[in-house]
Amino acid sequence: MNPTFFGDSYDLVKRFFCRELESLGYFVVIDPMLTGSWDGREHEFYRLVGVTPDAKQLTSTRSALLLDPDTGINEKGGSQHVSFDRLAQEASKYEVVFRSEREGATT
Repeated sequence: MNPTFFGDSYDLVKRFFCRELESLGYFVVIDPMLTGSWDGREHEFYRLVGVTPDAKQLTSTRSALLLDPDTGINEKGGSQHVSFDRLAQEASKYEVVFRSEREGATT
């Protein structure tokens, strides 16, 4: 997640999905994969989306993870991509793993 896009419509979609999962009994955690300069404002993003970045606070066996790379998925991963291996690894820990992607992003 890059601060340039903070508060855009994609963040509202993320909030919608997180709230829907919570209404179904999931504890939702986010890995925002932060890029750019946040200057200590990360907590504003967590509050907007309505989730915690701290998986240690898991209070339910029903858990979901939102991965928020800037540009999607690729084989290697990196600061702006999540790798296929990472998705598989996280899927073994969480019941639901989902990610966001901006329109026009490349994978």
